[in-house]
Amino acid sequence: MGVGPPRSGKGWAVRPDPVVVAATLAALALRLVRLGRAPLWFDETYTASWVALPWGASVSEVLDANHLPPWFLLLGAWTRALGDSPWLLRLPGVLASAATVPVVAAIARLAADRSAARRAAWLFAMLPFAIHHAQEARMYAPVALLAAATTLAVLRSIAPEGAGAPVLLAVSGAALAATHYYGAVFVALTAAILLGSSRARGRARDRVAIAVLVLSVAVAAALAWRLGKPGEAGARYELGASVLPGIAWAMVGGCTLVPQPAEAHALGARAALPWLPLAVPGLAAAGFAVVAARRVARPWAWGTLAVLSGAALATPVAASFLVGGGTSPRYASPGLPALAALLGIGASLSRERPARLVATAVLLACATLGTALHLARPGHGREAVDEAGAWLDAHATSDTPVVVTSGEMATLARFHWPHRALVSHPPLGVVADAGNARALAESLPFPGGDRVFFVFGRDWLSDPHGALRASVLASWLSCGGVEVEGIRILCLERARTSTASGSQPPGRPTRAPRPRTGSRRAVGSARGCRSRRPRPRRGPRRARLGTTARTSREGTRGCRRGHGSAG
Repeated sequence: MGVGPPRSGKGWAVRPDPVVVAATLAALALRLVRLGRAPLWFDETYTASWVALPWGASVSEVLDANHLPPWFLLLGAWTRALGDSPWLLRLPGVLASAATVPVVAAIARLAADRSAARRAAWLFAMLPFAIHHAQEARMYAPVALLAAATTLAVLRSIAPEGAGAPVLLAVSGAALAATHYYGAVFVALTAAILLGSSRARGRARDRVAIAVLVLSVAVAAALAWRLGKPGEAGARYELGASVLPGIAWAMVGGCTLVPQPAEAHALGARAALPWLPLAVPGLAAAGFAVVAARRVARPWAWGTLAVLSGAALATPVAASFLVGGGTSPRYASPGLPALAALLGIGASLSRERPARLVATAVLLACATLGTALHLARPGHGREAVDEAGAWLDAHATSDTPVVVTSGEMATLARFHWPHRALVSHPPLGVVADAGNARALAESLPFPGGDRVFFVFGRDWLSDPHGALRASVLASWLSCGGVEVEGIRILCLERARTSTASGSQPPGRPTRAPRPRTGSRRAVGSARGCRSRRPRPRRGPRRARLGTTARTSREGTRGCRRGHGSAG
């Protein structure tokens, strides 16, 4: 049985541990690596847009998007004072995540001993899940910090020799309930634990803190009930019960060792198969460490941490089944500090405990791999909007119409390419399938002329099976395009029936050369199509719309060499 932290006459006083301080500094350093490298991704563009608005408009927009305003108001004050570059937008999350390290250590020390506190601190410092969400301009790193503080306050309130921490409990719990709706669910659970503890109920100050928690949860629930609305229409993958182990594995191995959204939408649970050789031993090691922690930690502390972390893992899955909507590992962020404390308590670096030593080695190996992959490519699995925008700038003037599929891709495009004339197609909420894809392709708008650039991105929402893209390629003439990570751009032309202007009516698309391999694949060149069009034949010949292409590869004869080379 582990021993609790040392006590002073006036409460729980612990001197700063140099090992925990070193872990905190290491966490800060890791989270600053390549912080501004990746462009703002989809959710981050909302953050950047909201914090740039006047205060009243910002609150209105945040509430309308089913979020809670306090964190975005604080971030708005931060950006007004220091700037709104991606690096500065993400820095508050980095600071919040680094500050979580000593709180996790305090949880493990209260539940077990100093050695457990040190292991938990270093484990949280290098968890790829924590690093990933610390480097986002979103609220999940602050959610983890506030949840850690609330967890610590709950443990101090129910400890047999504890005097409680009512101020910490009230402040952190209320702030957590005001930061995220799933945080409010976590606070409701902590209030239930406190109400079930005779020690907490017996102290007047703790009763006041519990009342504050209940009131905060009630306000958040009222807002969710009043403002909640279903998300945008679109295809959604269903993984069933496999979501729960997937979320648990993501919290251990990080987001680079799980299927990316496009893969999960296309393949469902089968998308997880390539990761099973890593996920199975990683989850087994984590489960072994949690069970081993039961023999080390104080029983009441282990039970509380297990309930809090397990409930946080299950909450997004339960919400998906009960009220609909998607699930994401980040929604389980409130349970990350409790889980890290349990893993730290159950881990061991001693050869005298070989089973725990092996589990610890597996956990550290998974965390190291996930962290290395994330820091190598901070934008892994996300759209290369900067690269796609550079290609558009090289091949299309700013007034050239750009058609964008899916509402989410339109949001990304409007934020990153504000100088572009953007048109959405198909209409928001329309999902392409085999029955309507041809009609949607033939109704493709050509605003401003006979040429248009069609941007496919996040098209699992509007074109989950690729039916629209195939119909577009069969219905219109290709004048090139490019494919980068998460985005595919097609240059399309109408068939023209007159050569009065000296242009040749295009024929059917023909086989294009196999694109080079690399991070960007060329599928022809819009510039090359304009400069290398074949000489007109004698006598114009009418080209037919709706001609089926002989091949799925884009391009036309005369565009054998594209400008979008690999590299």
